[in-house]
Amino acid sequence: MATGTQDQQHKKLTPKEQLFVVYYCDSWNATKAARLAGYKDGPGLRVTASRLLTKANIQAAIKARISDIAMEKDEVLARLAQQARNEGSQYLTTRRVVGHSYAVALELLISQGAVRQETDAKTGVVTYILAVTDDPDDASPEQARILAQLRDHGPTTEATLLDRFGVDLAPGFDVQACIEEGREHLIKKLKYDSEGRPEVELYDAQAALVQIGRYHKLFTDNVNHSGEVTGGLTGDDLARLWQDAKQDLITWRQERFGSPGDRPNH
Repeated sequence: MATGTQDQQHKKLTPKEQLFVVYYCDSWNATKAARLAGYKDGPGLRVTASRLLTKANIQAAIKARISDIAMEKDEVLARLAQQARNEGSQYLTTRRVVGHSYAVALELLISQGAVRQETDAKTGVVTYILAVTDDPDDASPEQARILAQLRDHGPTTEATLLDRFGVDLAPGFDVQACIEEGREHLIKKLKYDSEGRPEVELYDAQAALVQIGRYHKLFTDNVNHSGEVTGGLTGDDLARLWQDAKQDLITWRQERFGSPGDRPNH
């Protein structure tokens, strides 16, 4: 015959209790989980959260969820291996931007009111329009060329400026592709700049190598009866592995993006 505790463990959770379990396993904060699950907020919420944690069916549900989301040993090692191989670098991208000196000149002209920037609400196309009759007295050569372009040809799109005044390759990261392929664990930090572009920090490849090495006991030297030291990786071995990994990354980037000397000069 089942005991009262066993009966409670099999009691069906209410929708609120199910949400509480989900939010609790995400944050390990019972009060926060209770609030997000829809329990009445206020001074008594902490008591409510504590009471929920004492219920046998909720405890059983939490244990089951932990079992479902817990990583197996092989998955941990696989993720570390991906970080050690620096596989996040495959999501590096480049985009064309106006040559740096001209980009600075254009920003100054806009801030001075000499050039007006407009963006088409439907297409997103950016257009630059001359807003003055005479060039500023202190205009730089780059500013003078931009003003001459706008004066001679009228409103000019950003794409035209890219072709006219040279381009630089700005680095980027394809966050969407990384997440869609289930590899967001390669990202250590993610934030966006003022223009909505991602700034990504990947996990350190060498640190991942060390973790894997420790698991496999690669850094524990074995001493046999003759006193000879065998097995394990020395510091020189690790340094060599790290240098090889960095060189592989450099080679891959050059093959994909080309060396700086291969880029056109304008």
